[in-house]
Amino acid sequence: MGEVLKILKETKIAGGKFLVELNHPDIIHIQNEKFRLEMPQSEFLKIAGAIAWSRKKFDVMKGWKAK
Repeated sequence: MGEVLKILKETKIAGGKFLVELNHPDIIHIQNEKFRLEMPQSEFLKIAGAIAWSRKKFDVMKGWKAK
């Protein structure tokens, strides 16, 4: 395990609290006390971009104002 450089975000996913951490060298951890997912920063950015794009497309399809 790498050194934690920064906690990027504390967020809720499916009712559970998760920390998103940037670790050295360029590894992202999404974790809480029961779950841990590790991925390279490049993979995390692809996934985050896809989620943001999907959310915007969903809002447009529903006629909602994008957040």
